Amino acid sequence: MKNILYILISIIFISCGDKSTPSKETTIEKDETIVQLNAAQKNTISLETFTTGLREMSPEISVNGKIELPPQNEIYISFPIPASVKKINVLPGEKVRKGQTLAIVQHSGILNLQQEYLSSQSKVLMLEAEYNRQHKLNSDKTGSDKIFEKAKNEFEIEKLRLKSLSESLSLIGINSKSLSENNLSSIAEIKATTDGFISKVSINTGQLINESNTLFEIIDDSDTHLVLYVFENDLHLIKEGMTVRASTTSLPNELFEAKVHMINRNLDDNHNAELHCHFAKKYKDLIPGMTMKGKIASGKRMAIAVPSESVTQHGNDFFVFIEESNLKYMKIQVNPGVSENGFTEIMPSETIKEGIKVVSKGSYALLSKLLNKAEE
Repeated sequence: MKNILYILISIIFISCGDKSTPSKETTIEKDETIVQLNAAQKNTISLETFTTGLREMSPEISVNGKIELPPQNEIYISFPIPASVKKINVLPGEKVRKGQTLAIVQHSGILNLQQEYLSSQSKVLMLEAEYNRQHKLNSDKTGSDKIFEKAKNEFEIEKLRLKSLSESLSLIGINSKSLSENNLSSIAEIKATTDGFISKVSINTGQLINESNTLFEIIDDSDTHLVLYVFENDLHLIKEGMTVRASTTSLPNELFEAKVHMINRNLDDNHNAELHCHFAKKYKDLIPGMTMKGKIASGKRMAIAVPSESVTQHGNDFFVFIEESNLKYMKIQVNPGVSENGFTEIMPSETIKEGIKVVSKGSYALLSKLLNKAEE
């Protein structure tokens, strides 16, 4: 009986002594967004909070991009009929003026085209005389309507052919009005169609060319554009007409001014939008292809902002910690905007609004505790 009583007392004692001692460690809630600290831990990480509110922001948005040409300012020079290159007069990078001779070519087809034009010109004169004669006879009621219509049609058709030949001569740089039997030639000049500079020479002396060959590329740099890229979070701040001040790598201390002309709201794979900007004036030091970085003043506005140290990043996501109760903090995903003078704009949401206490110092220590717990 004593043995039975001893066993019962032992069981009761063990049962009463099996209560766990409260842990002094950080408590992480099951959803892994809540961190519960004790007072000692809060002091160790020097945790501080900040109460959110509206703050006047007048940030400058950082952008980068490069100088580009409008498509119409890249000119490709070709020759419409087969020919042989006799001489090349320019080199890549050389400045040229409209009408300047770039190369000289030769082919019998050039001579044949001029001869066809003169032959058609003579035929038009003859057909015009016959048309006028038949027109007079028809007016006097002494001619045939059928013969008159035939003379008229032949005259009109040959006039169209003459016009076409004149245009073909113009394409190879020959003025049809100055042609005569005494100045025909199998040689033609290839000329620049605009002012600019030669970006590429694609032919060699002696080479046979045809209408499918691009011979020269000319860059008309009278009108260059600045193409910039802005991150999607800043896109809502950009308006057409805003001023951009940008510099180049080679001239970092010189600012070039441009205006936002057009906003392409299709985002690329990096979540950037494209801004097309026009320079305020012609800058001789700027060359197509140069990279530029600059800033856009977006104007003053009131926005919810937190100390920049409050915002933590993990992967591609951004977070702040808000104080739920004494020593209890919740991780909230946020959409940060621009930063200025140590503060970062936070896009309003149901959770982030005025009067919310966010952790302003110690955010990364809290995030680290969550991440370490998730890995256990």
